[in-house]
Amino acid sequence: MRRLWRWIGVLLGLGLVAGGIALYPHRHYVVARDWPAYDYGRPDRERLEPLTLLNHERVMGEILGEPLIPVERIAILAYPGAETIEVVAPMAAFSELMSVQIDYVAPAAGTVRTSQVDLVVEKTLEDIESADVLVVPGGSPEAVQALRADPRVAAWLSRIDASSRLTLVTGAGASLLGGTPVDVRYVQDGKRWTAGRGTAALDAALAMVGAIAGNAHLQAAMLDLEYDPAPTAFPRGTLASLEAAGPLPPPEAPPVRIGILVYDGFFTLDAIGPLAMLSQLDGVSVELIRRGESPVVRSGRTRLQVATAINDVAALDVLIVPGGADGTWTLGQDDEALAWIRRIDDGSRITASVCTGSWVLGEAGLLQGRRATSNWYRASDMMARYGATFVPERHVRDGKLWTSAGVSAGLDLSVALGRELRGDLAAARMVERMDYWPEPPIRAGSPAATDERVLDMMHQMYDAMMMPLITAED
Repeated sequence: MRRLWRWIGVLLGLGLVAGGIALYPHRHYVVARDWPAYDYGRPDRERLEPLTLLNHERVMGEILGEPLIPVERIAILAYPGAETIEVVAPMAAFSELMSVQIDYVAPAAGTVRTSQVDLVVEKTLEDIESADVLVVPGGSPEAVQALRADPRVAAWLSRIDASSRLTLVTGAGASLLGGTPVDVRYVQDGKRWTAGRGTAALDAALAMVGAIAGNAHLQAAMLDLEYDPAPTAFPRGTLASLEAAGPLPPPEAPPVRIGILVYDGFFTLDAIGPLAMLSQLDGVSVELIRRGESPVVRSGRTRLQVATAINDVAALDVLIVPGGADGTWTLGQDDEALAWIRRIDDGSRITASVCTGSWVLGEAGLLQGRRATSNWYRASDMMARYGATFVPERHVRDGKLWTSAGVSAGLDLSVALGRELRGDLAAARMVERMDYWPEPPIRAGSPAATDERVLDMMHQMYDAMMMPLITAED
C-alpha cells in the first residue's frame, strides 16, 4: 500500500482522474469500451469523496486513524540458509505500512543465499543501530547453529531486541533469541511475537500490522494481499492418514521442471509463495527465470539475484507468471517476453498465473475463450478485455490454463498444483512442511469482507495508479 500512496500523490498531482470513459484499441482484441464505475459494496452506500492531491491525506487519515504503536524502522535479519518464506513474507506484510523504513540486514553485504533464492542485501549489522521492529526468521539447523556460534550476530540481536518496540521470531529463529519454536500459528507475549515455521510468518506479521496501525489499516493490507485463503484441502492430521492408507508415489514418476517468470516490478509474494511451496515436492525442480539483461531483479524493497534468463529456457513443464502493478503492465507490452510465453505455453503441461499475471497471459492471447480469475481489482472488466469469463474463485482451472486471485492466492494455487503434479500424499507433505494452515488475524482480504470506506479508498488508489496505463492508446 505504500507504493499506492506514492502513486496517488504523483498521479493526482499531474491531474490524472481515476476511472472515466476511454477508447482503447487492444493489441489482440480491438474494442471500444466504457470503463464503468466499480460496483463493489451496497449500491446505496455513502461513497467516499474523490481523493485529490489536496484532500487525500485528510481523508485517508480519517479512515485509517493514527498508528497505535509508532514505528519508523523495521529490520529483517537475512542470512545464508534462512527460510526464504520466513524472510520475504514479513517484508510483504510490513510493506503495507506507510512511511516506514524496512531493511533486510545481513552479517555481510552482498548476495545472501536463503533456502530458495539469492537475496541482494545492502545493510549489514553495523549499519543498523536500532529498529522499532525486529524480525528474526528461522533457517536450516546448520544455518541457525552457525549464527548462534557467531558472537557478532548474537550481540547485534541482543542489542536490537533490547530496544525494539516489537520483535517477531519465526520457526527455528526463536532459538536465536533464547526462546523455543512453537507448534501453534503464533503467540504474543508482551512485545515478543513468536510464529511457527513457514507460512505462519505471514499470519503473524499481518497480526502485527493490525497491532501497529489498527483494524482499518489491517483491512487495507489484507485486501492488497488478497489474504482470504480458501479452506485447506489437507487439514492437520491428513498426512498421517494418507501415509497409513496408501503407498508412496511410484519412483518412476517423471521429473517436473517449473519456471516462475520474474521481472522488475513483480510482487514478491506472488512468486516466492509458489516457489517455496512447490520446492517441497520430490522430483520437482522450481526456478526463477528473469526477463531483463541484469541478473538483479527488483521487487519493491526486495532485490533478487536470478541467474537464468528467458533466452536460456526453451521448454518447461509448468510456467507460472506472477503479477504486480505498473511493472506487470510494462511486461504485458513487451513483445519479446510475450512471444517467449507463447512458445513455452506451446509445449507446457500447465501454464499458470498469480494475481495480475493473468493480465500478461491475456496480452499474450492465452485467455481468449477461457474461464479465469485474477486480482480483485476490476477483475471482471480485465478478464472481459482479454476475452475470458471471470470466475470469482481463489484459483480456476480451464484445461492447461490455471489462474489464481491476488497475491496470497498463489499459495492456494500451489496446493492444487501439487496435487495435480504429484498426488495427494505429496501435496499433504508440502502443506505440512510449509505449515500452510492459514489463520488470518481478522476476516478480511476480499471486497466483500472489507469495510466499504476502506474498499472505496483502495479502489481509488488502484485506479489512480493503473487506469492511466489501462486506458492509454496502444
